[in-house]
Amino acid sequence: MKKYTLILLRGLAREGRHWGEWVDVLRERPYAANVIFLDVPGTGNRLDVKVPWQLGAYVADLRSQLNAMTTSGMPSVLVGLSMGGMMAFDWFSRYPEEIHGCCLLNSSMATLAPFFWRLKVENYPKLVSAFASSGVEYREKMILSAVSNLYGTDPLQLANWVQIQEQAPVSRLSALQQLVAAACYRPVDELTADAAARLAVLCSRGDRLVDYRSSEAISRRYGCYLAMHETAGHDLPMDAPSWVLGELDRFVARLS
Repeated sequence: MKKYTLILLRGLAREGRHWGEWVDVLRERPYAANVIFLDVPGTGNRLDVKVPWQLGAYVADLRSQLNAMTTSGMPSVLVGLSMGGMMAFDWFSRYPEEIHGCCLLNSSMATLAPFFWRLKVENYPKLVSAFASSGVEYREKMILSAVSNLYGTDPLQLANWVQIQEQAPVSRLSALQQLVAAACYRPVDELTADAAARLAVLCSRGDRLVDYRSSEAISRRYGCYLAMHETAGHDLPMDAPSWVLGELDRFVARLS
C-alpha cells in the first residue's frame, strides 16, 4: 500500500494536542508513514509567532513549517477540521502539486454558505461569553459543549483542554484575528477534475456549531466526494473516531 505523510490542521484557537487519542489509532494505519500536527501562528508551538489577519498568510506559514521538516519526499494528505479545513483547501487548491489529497471535516466557505450556516446563530451568545471571560475553565467548558455531542460535559476531556490552554494560552486578539481570517476567506471558483477527485468532504448532520449544508455546498460546488454522519458534533474525530478513520481509509485507497 502506498504511504503518505498525513498533515493535521485544527480549527479556530485550537492546536495539535486537541486531536486527542484519535491520532494514536491514525498512526497505526498502514498508509500513515508520518502523522504531523502543524499549528498556526498564535497557537501551540507557534504561540509567539505574529498572527496574521488573512487566511493565505496562515497557509504560507504552514507551508514553511512543512518545508523545514524531513518527510523523505513522501506524498502528503491534508486533513483539516473547521477553520483547519479552510486552510487545507486553500493550500490544496493553490498548490495542488504539493498535496496528493485533501480531506475537510465540518468546514465552510464564505462564498458558498450564508453566515448563519457557517456559525449557527444559537451559538453566538455562548461563544461571545466564552471569549469575553477571563476564566480558562469557563471558556473551555463553553467551547467543548458547543463542539461535542458526546463529551460536551465530560470532566476528563474538559480538564485536558484546560491544561492545553494553560500551557499554551491563545490570546483573545489571536482568536479574533483567526476568526476574521476565516470569515473573510474566499476560495477559488473551480477545481480541475483531477483536483476534485483528490478532495473529500466529511460532515455531520448533528453538528450544532456549523450547518452541515455548508459541507454539502462545498461538495456540490467542486463535484467532490461527500460523506455525512448523522449524530456526531462539530468535532468529528472526537465524537465519531471510527467513522472518520473508515472514511479516511476509503479516501486514501481511492488516491492510491
